[in-house]
Amino acid sequence: MDYAPPEQQGVTRYGKPSAKSDVYAFGKTLYRLLTGESPQTLHPKRLASAPELFYLLCDCVEIEPEKRLDV
Repeated sequence: MDYAPPEQQGVTRYGKPSAKSDVYAFGKTLYRLLTGESPQTLHPKRLASAPELFYLLCDCVEIEPEKRLDV
């Protein structure tokens, strides 16, 4: 379940799945592709050479959908 957003895991306080659910999954998947590590927790040291990318990924995987990047 590392890639599924909370709203797809039955956490109803985050609302229904939406396009922002895809943003979450994209951020987790891209982190895995770039680092080869589980996206359970994002570690800034793994992307130290590209801090802007790390912060972009953090914006993608916000727990609350309204805080995620817009699509």
